[in-house]
Amino acid sequence: MGRRFCFSLCMLMLCVCWGCSSSVVSDGIMRIDVGEALDDGRSVGLSRYGSAIEYVPLESVPQSLLREGSRIFYDKGKFFIVSHFLSGADDVPFFDESGKYLGSVGKAGRGPGEYNQLWGFTLEDDKEVTNVCIAGQQKGVVYDLSGQYISEISFEHVKEQTGAGFIFNGGYLTYLGDGRYCLLARSNKDEALDEYFFVLDSSGNIIKQFNVGKAIKMTANFKRRGGAPMRAVSIYGSSIYGFYGNIRQISRLKDTLFAVDCENGSRRVNAVFAMYGKPFGEVSVQNENFGLSSVLECDKFLLQKVNFPTADFPDIYNCNKVVPHTASAWLLYDKAKRSCTALKYNKVPVGAETSAVGVYAQFPGNDGFLNDLDGGMPFLPSYIKGGKMYQLVDASVFIEMAGICSSARMKEVAAQLTEESNPVVVVVTIK
Repeated sequence: MGRRFCFSLCMLMLCVCWGCSSSVVSDGIMRIDVGEALDDGRSVGLSRYGSAIEYVPLESVPQSLLREGSRIFYDKGKFFIVSHFLSGADDVPFFDESGKYLGSVGKAGRGPGEYNQLWGFTLEDDKEVTNVCIAGQQKGVVYDLSGQYISEISFEHVKEQTGAGFIFNGGYLTYLGDGRYCLLARSNKDEALDEYFFVLDSSGNIIKQFNVGKAIKMTANFKRRGGAPMRAVSIYGSSIYGFYGNIRQISRLKDTLFAVDCENGSRRVNAVFAMYGKPFGEVSVQNENFGLSSVLECDKFLLQKVNFPTADFPDIYNCNKVVPHTASAWLLYDKAKRSCTALKYNKVPVGAETSAVGVYAQFPGNDGFLNDLDGGMPFLPSYIKGGKMYQLVDASVFIEMAGICSSARMKEVAAQLTEESNPVVVVVTIK
């Protein structure tokens, strides 16, 4: 495949230079060649998009202690930290912009105003005072910031209105604005696998509904040692995220990112991903180990995580003694430059300890934009809103990175932390 580089045990470099001819815009459609993006590259400085950076340690009081893998949301001066997806936790803590704990919302259970398990979270952010919606497996529950129950969006009510069989996932309930929500569901009828968007009011009444394609069914045959042949069936549906009151839709095993107009149900192709000029469906790498996920979009760029089987990229890994079954990279598409790069893993300073084995023997937290704003740790946003990007960093990682980075502010914040402290919010102002 023409790859001319090799990976050391401590470094995985996956990028493409700016101005790559494989990534163009035609008729408003972004065309991004993943294969070429994985062949070459360079680091991307945070100053390309950011003008300022700050570090906010979240207050660590007993009622606010968070788990690893938390997700951050923001609205009107408040950080909402969701750290217990699918774990049965009963609340979502929130903090002010200085990191001070303000309170928690949510209540687990099966009665009115309660959800059975935390599957999803979305904000009613077009109101004077923010409301939150916590979605469980059977319904979404709306609360004000005092924790008072406001309304419920019953998925069973949606089923009753349609008279058809659907499979719902509360993780795909997204607020659209003006009291409306979008719920992604999949048909449970036969082998149809049709996917639908339901536009709902805050009581779960259907305003509109649209067919938005089909999920993918994949069957794998395998044999356990000394056992009979077995077959595993997997269904891969779409994922969605909100963007300016409308919805983006993508399936990890498909090659198209759609922009869906929730007023009329029309789907416009927003981006097409390819492998060496061919859609995913026409190349051998389309399998359960290859896919797109974790899309993050703003006016300036599209940030997309790609997973791929290393067997399809032997030249990349042939110098490693330990070869992972799959690998991943973050693809950055610059909308103004019409160019794409896979964000490079940044080098660990000489003498720093690594924390993993083989090709993943890299220091935790060293993937993302190269922090040329203050010399701090690399920045990989997980949330963008209101002209700012946000990253949530576990305290233990933050302390370790502060010890090897030159950022004076990082060192100042790290001196206040212990490994048991709550995470630190990294906030970058977009130019």
